[in-house]
Amino acid sequence: MKKTFLTILLSAALAMGATAQNSKEFKNAMADAMAGNVEAQCYVGTCYMNGNGVDEDPAEAMKWFRMASDKGDALSQFLLGSLYFKGIGVEQNYKEAARWFRKSATQGNVDSQYQLAVCYVEGIGVGKDMKEATHWYEQAANQGDIQAIYELGGCYLNGEGVAQDKEKGVSMIRTAAEKGLAQAQRSLGICYLNGDGVKEDKAQAKEWLKKAEAQGDTIASGICQDNGFTIIMPGGKKQDN
Repeated sequence: MKKTFLTILLSAALAMGATAQNSKEFKNAMADAMAGNVEAQCYVGTCYMNGNGVDEDPAEAMKWFRMASDKGDALSQFLLGSLYFKGIGVEQNYKEAARWFRKSATQGNVDSQYQLAVCYVEGIGVGKDMKEATHWYEQAANQGDIQAIYELGGCYLNGEGVAQDKEKGVSMIRTAAEKGLAQAQRSLGICYLNGDGVKEDKAQAKEWLKKAEAQGDTIASGICQDNGFTIIMPGGKKQDN
C-alpha cells in the first residue's frame, strides 16, 4: 500500500515520543526543553501531539516544534510542516508546510524529501514541477526510501521530469517490488504484461500481479481477472488459472 502522508507523520512522531509513558518522564523532558535543549523541545512536542505523559494538545505541540525548528532541527521542521499540511493545531497552510519541508529536506530528512517531492508533483504549496519532484524523489531514494524508489522509477519509465529511460525505470520499480511494495509489484506486472521497458512475459506478469493481489491490491486483482490469471468460481471464490 502506498504510504500516506498521515502515516509518515504519525510514524515519525511516535518514534520520537514513544518512551514518554508517564508524567515524570515528561516533566524531566520539559525541564530540558525549557533550558533550551533542541532534542528535548522536539520530544516534548511529540508528547503533546500523541498524548504521551501529558494531555494531547496539538497547539502546544506546534509551539515546541516551532522552537526547535527555528534552531534548525530537521525532524521538528518536518513535524511542523506536517501539522501545517494537515491543519492540526494550526490553520492549514500548504505554503508554510512546503517551506518547512524544504528546510528539513535540505538537511537530509528523508520524510521531508519524499513529501516535498509529492508537493511538487501535485502542486501543493508550490507550483507543479516534475523536475523538482524527481530531484527530491532521488534524494529520498538514495537514502533507501522504497516509495521514493518506486515513484522515481515511474518518472523514468514515463519520462516525467527526467529523460525517459524505460530500462532504468523498470529496474527501480523492480527494486521496490522485491522489497514488497504492492504498488510496485502491480506496476512491474503491468510492464511485463504490455512489454513496457521489458520483454513481454505473461508468466512474469502473472507472478508479480499475483504478489500484489495477495497483499490486497484490488487493481492487481482486477487485472488478474481480466487476463485470465484468476478465475472467479461460484460463490465468489477466487482460483488461480
